[in-house]
Amino acid sequence: MALKLLEEFRKTQQIPPNKIDYEYSELILYQNQVMREADLFQESLEHIETYEKQICDKLMVEEIKGEMLLKLGRLKEASDIYRELIDRNAENWYYYEGLERALQPRTLEDRLQVYEEISKRHLKAVSPRRLPLNFVTELGRAGFKSLLTHEAHLVAVNQAFSLRLTYFTGLL
Repeated sequence: MALKLLEEFRKTQQIPPNKIDYEYSELILYQNQVMREADLFQESLEHIETYEKQICDKLMVEEIKGEMLLKLGRLKEASDIYRELIDRNAENWYYYEGLERALQPRTLEDRLQVYEEISKRHLKAVSPRRLPLNFVTELGRAGFKSLLTHEAHLVAVNQAFSLRLTYFTGLL
């Protein structure tokens, strides 16, 4: 019902397709939000792609596309979107979460490889070096021992923090 009402209201707006109007843009984004909240993922993706030229917030368009592609199981396309988003802002943790969900790394090494690849492209970014530290808390005490066997890899990923093997062994 709300979608029908919003669509009828959108149709009454006299905005040419090639003109960008901020209020109209926000109406389209709100309409899309209602679709997503109603779990109409395919419709939401089609809607955002149809009206993307009329939306002012281009970043939001890409974020919505990535989220919808993930929900639709189109993982390759979603990973491409999230890589582009990371290239645009390498400090946004949400983008890394989306990329991991799209890539579905099976092992800790695969997961670390994702972050290592990104940190090579974004030398000044802290997030691709910081986020792997979260794995430690997820793994628990047994995970520390597993991480310690990969000392060289761990140090490379976390060089910005100058972690030392002795620090970790002191925690065990």
